[in-house]
Amino acid sequence: MLNNDDRIAYQQGMILEAKRETERLRVELARVRSNGLNSLAYAKDHLAANRSEGAYCPCCDQYVREYKRKLNSEITRFIIWLVRHCPEGGWLHVNEWRDYTNARLLGGDYGKASHWGFCERKPNDDDAKKSSGFWKPTALGVEFARNNRPAPLYVHLYNNRPTEFSGELAFASDCLGLKFDYAELMGVEWEGAEA
Repeated sequence: MLNNDDRIAYQQGMILEAKRETERLRVELARVRSNGLNSLAYAKDHLAANRSEGAYCPCCDQYVREYKRKLNSEITRFIIWLVRHCPEGGWLHVNEWRDYTNARLLGGDYGKASHWGFCERKPNDDDAKKSSGFWKPTALGVEFARNNRPAPLYVHLYNNRPTEFSGELAFASDCLGLKFDYAELMGVEWEGAEA
């Protein structure tokens, strides 16, 4: 237990440390401004330079990185199911998909199909919910599910938005055997991981 003198010394030390950090930030801000940049421009440049490796945003401290997602069998199975079961012009709730797959897909990989333009989520009109949970296929999704049109094997996502597509073109039938690979997504290798 701290006595009164120790408590005062501790508080003074914390105040001194806060003043030092404030001064360090003031100097950094002055450096940024002297280079003709405002803090938002600096943050944008910093994040753009570290897009592939990932970085923390200097404005909000959120971790930001571009991810390369594969058009795998679970995404393909979802869009095929959606095309087969969704009434024309209608919507299906994701719980019907979970029931169909015996609740094996609680991770939400099915929603990644929208990044290829295969489906769209119904806008949410209930503030108590994160999303509506309703989906319907697009014309592109119907063509892909029927194996009539190929799609790029990878989508690159930055802030959960597509920035580019890459890889060979693949039909739905090509994608059904492709599994999700965490190491590939993260761009890392470790012993025992599939390369």
